[in-house]
Amino acid sequence: MIRYYFVAFLLSAFLACSDDELGLNCREESTLFVNTCPLEIPTQEGFSNTPIFEVDELTSSLLFIGIFDATPIVEDEALFNKEALVWQWKSASSSVAKVRFEDGEIIKSSFAIENVNCLNTDTLYWAAWSWEESGRRVLRSTSVHTFEFIPERTAKLQVQKIDFVNDEDGLVLPGEGVNLKIAIHNAGTSDADNVNIQLSHPDIPELPRTVSLEVIPANQTSDAIFDFEIPNSYTIGDTIQLKIDIQHSACVQEATYHHILEVTALPVALQRVKLVRITRSPPGDWTEWDPFNVAPWSSPDPYFIITVEGSQDTLYRSAALENVDKVAPNASWPILDPFVSLEFDKLYGISVIDDDPDIIPGISSGDNDPIGDVIIDPKEFLKERSRTVLIVTNAMILQLELLWQ
Repeated sequence: MIRYYFVAFLLSAFLACSDDELGLNCREESTLFVNTCPLEIPTQEGFSNTPIFEVDELTSSLLFIGIFDATPIVEDEALFNKEALVWQWKSASSSVAKVRFEDGEIIKSSFAIENVNCLNTDTLYWAAWSWEESGRRVLRSTSVHTFEFIPERTAKLQVQKIDFVNDEDGLVLPGEGVNLKIAIHNAGTSDADNVNIQLSHPDIPELPRTVSLEVIPANQTSDAIFDFEIPNSYTIGDTIQLKIDIQHSACVQEATYHHILEVTALPVALQRVKLVRITRSPPGDWTEWDPFNVAPWSSPDPYFIITVEGSQDTLYRSAALENVDKVAPNASWPILDPFVSLEFDKLYGISVIDDDPDIIPGISSGDNDPIGDVIIDPKEFLKERSRTVLIVTNAMILQLELLWQ
């Protein structure tokens, strides 16, 4: 009696197992093929982080393993997006214990062993499934797994720095040309071949433009130079977002960067005016001396004022320097506080005046005596950050050093 029940139990278990193998009793929705029994395939880390699949005799019969560059999709019990398949392995008649990357078949050439070094780190997908003996119906399948593909050696290009070409003044003004230097650095461990850098912007007629570089060696930097004109439709303070696309190698690495140029809005800040020296004009020139200007024999106490050309309004008036000798090396007026902001589209005058007027009966009434003036253009001083200017009069020559921030 006991034996009967035992045999009946075994027979019942066998039949139930057969039903599972035929997919009749499995309603697993997490598997790639819906309503198939789960298939478990342990993995280890292999070449470039690709999985090593561990299979046994049971799972290796009519077994398929695939690696995909997009999530595999099954419709009507068949693989729908076959174009996503990049690598495959199909079971052979002999049993296999482990399946490695090199054991399979490359479907996309970019994943060939000779090209694998130039690929980017990327997320890939793998799944496996097996058929019943006739090969007409999938019995079991895995869920979709992901892994990070990490090449052993790779070229990796990135924008390191964006600057103006050496002879540029750094101004970004409407209607003016810009020479932009884009430094591309290869932070990878292998050379980048056939490099193309494209700069584009929808409002700039000269763009898009592509600069090609043959090779950028590993850990080296190369420059791509682009010249274009800022459209007149832009005004001070507008921003221009440039798009930079990088492509290289047969395996194709693509990267996109954005760089913002601001149409120059910040003014130049005049920080200090330094009186370097005062030199008396030769005595022979005194015959042309204007008696209403500072007397050639006096020692002036100069101050200066800053005005906008064409305007009588004073932007700034300095304190006076007292008892300046015939030679006044490096005599500085106090630092301008606050700094005087000079805009690029205007011209400015600096006038030097004697604060210690000469009272000459019948000639000078004692009003402040003008020494001389000079016109400056802020754009001319931006690159140097400082410049020396001369004020030449019949009585003397003043050498001023203008310092900018």
